[in-house]
Amino acid sequence: WRALYLSVPLGYEELCNMDLNQDSWIGPAPAVDANADGLVDNRSSYELMSPDGTAVRLRDRNGRSLSAEDSNAWDVIAATPTDNGYQVLMEGDEHLAGKYYLWTADASGMFTVGSGWKTADQSAELGYEVTFGLDLNDDGVLLL
Repeated sequence: WRALYLSVPLGYEELCNMDLNQDSWIGPAPAVDANADGLVDNRSSYELMSPDGTAVRLRDRNGRSLSAEDSNAWDVIAATPTDNGYQVLMEGDEHLAGKYYLWTADASGMFTVGSGWKTADQSAELGYEVTFGLDLNDDGVLLL
């Protein structure tokens, strides 16, 4: 048996010609980023919106897809394409609350380099606010 959320990535919807996850699509739904955060909306795993409008699954260094269920300590909150891949911003939860981590991912969505956890002020000083259009330290200014 497989979990329902795996029906689309495993191709079961197309195989059975049925909308198993009841999202009104047979197969993967079109990639949509309505809030312009660089992440594809309404997906069970983190997917990056590519410049050509397709979804690129975010993966760890072992090639495993990542989702919000993977950690209680962080969430991916934004992404932006670069010349060689993507920059991905994670926000800390629980003991990492108020901290941010910048990952670089290659064009296939695999993490390559990380920044280490930074405070909101450090993140602002490093230009994360401008890169992602987010006021991370809540001072009302996007700091370069």
